[in-house]
Amino acid sequence: MKINWTIIKAISRRDLRLYFSNPTGYVFITLFIFLSAAAAFWRERFFLNNLANLDQLNDVFPFLLLFFVPAITMGVWADERRQGTDELLLTLPATNLEVVLGKYFSTLGIYSAAVLLSLSHLVVLFWLGKPDLGLMLSNYMGYWLIGAAFISIGMLASLLSFNATVAFILGAIFCAGLVYIEPILGVFGKGVESMVSSIAVFPHFDDLTRGVVSLSAVVYFLSIIGLMLYLNVVLLGKRHWPQETGRLRMGAHQLVRALALVVALIAFNALLGRGSVRVDMTAEHLHTLSGETRTLISEISVDRPVFVQAYISPEVPRNYVQARRDLVDYLKDIAAVGGERVKLVIHDVEPYSEEAREARDKFGIMAMEVPGIEGSRANVSTVFMGVAFTCGAEEDVIPFFDRGLPVEYELARSIRVVARTQRKRIGVVTTQANIFGGFDFNTFASKPVWSVVEELEKQYEVLQITAADSMTETLDGLLVVLPSSLSQEELDNLQSYIELGTPTLLLVDPLPILEIGLSPSEEAGSNVNPFMRNRGPQPKPKGDIQV
Repeated sequence: MKINWTIIKAISRRDLRLYFSNPTGYVFITLFIFLSAAAAFWRERFFLNNLANLDQLNDVFPFLLLFFVPAITMGVWADERRQGTDELLLTLPATNLEVVLGKYFSTLGIYSAAVLLSLSHLVVLFWLGKPDLGLMLSNYMGYWLIGAAFISIGMLASLLSFNATVAFILGAIFCAGLVYIEPILGVFGKGVESMVSSIAVFPHFDDLTRGVVSLSAVVYFLSIIGLMLYLNVVLLGKRHWPQETGRLRMGAHQLVRALALVVALIAFNALLGRGSVRVDMTAEHLHTLSGETRTLISEISVDRPVFVQAYISPEVPRNYVQARRDLVDYLKDIAAVGGERVKLVIHDVEPYSEEAREARDKFGIMAMEVPGIEGSRANVSTVFMGVAFTCGAEEDVIPFFDRGLPVEYELARSIRVVARTQRKRIGVVTTQANIFGGFDFNTFASKPVWSVVEELEKQYEVLQITAADSMTETLDGLLVVLPSSLSQEELDNLQSYIELGTPTLLLVDPLPILEIGLSPSEEAGSNVNPFMRNRGPQPKPKGDIQV
């Protein structure tokens, strides 16, 4: 079907001229900028977080649109009927689709003008700090897309009523359905809530506000626009409907078509949501997972997914804001890449709440008291930031993500532990450092295993390797602690093995204070108990590590 864009432009220009020929348009834009600025900057949390972003506005933006979008769409069709100009409009040499598109583009133009003028918020951010331009671009793309979707819904509400006030109420109710569908249906359980996430606004809008432009989010908003404009065209053509078509009345026939289209779009978006076509718009690519993490996730069996339950406080002290944000972002990124392989639930936990009790009883996750500085006052806050991983009978819990903890590494390690994916082989060369622990005849005491070994064993297959003979093991990596304590023969074997291309980490002098006798400058056996010098084999002379 050929579309006459000249007619569409004429209808759009007419409506834009009418809108800005009276104070209504200017009042709307002024209120939109003022209230969005208040939501972004006048909330105390913006200054407590000390981050140059629009997170505070993002939290409430869909709620602002519940009032502003119905206000500009309520008269799109209702005013035409009230003024009697609808007959003139519908007798133009234009199809119903062209009339609907003309009306839609004019209303979208009004909203776009308001969004463009709200770029003044960036001036404030640049004055206060250094915002991420890629993140800001993604944020404003989200503002425009959600507004474009709500406008199409508001137009449908205006078409259903002759009264502008009723059209406003209907538009607000229809838009609120997409905003509140998750918490409303969430009363029936987390399973139902996760099922409807594909048709809720916030999961898709959140991607854009975090700086991630995902294909599923863009298609979701375009699907709403397409569906609502289709319904506008169908209802606008109601005047031409025959009384019956076959056994069904035309109204029932169109209803079946619309329902079939709704089901198809929901199914399509649900399938698309399993993919991971995403573009990280942030300047530092904060939401781009490493290749190792992606490989790990791809190795998880779809039949044996990993369930991730995070218990996180919604408000944290300023010095933990970035740590909380990194944790939430990485969890969402892993869940987005994992699809059916990773199931994520994030609980907002308050002290003494049902979620706090569940975290304590099921996983041993407790609130931690952390120091914070709010304004000029130093205080102690109770914070939850724990994550539990389960896969079948396997379970791993990180009770608290403190600042400085490598978030992606810890999450990937725990996923590998519970999923029991194929582990890489790490060899640890036996030296006088004796990091595997055991009984020490020099001190007649048992030495514990070093923490680094315990940490490696959580994620890798760790093998104890001796360099006394030729090293032939097939390894993915090699760790040598205190290589200066090896004999010349052992150093030569180690060098030959490293030259084959095995990635190796050498910790040259890890114990200069705790055990002076092990330092490179000391002779072999200087740390041996003098009462044991004549008993058992003595250490071989140290080799020259400088060679």
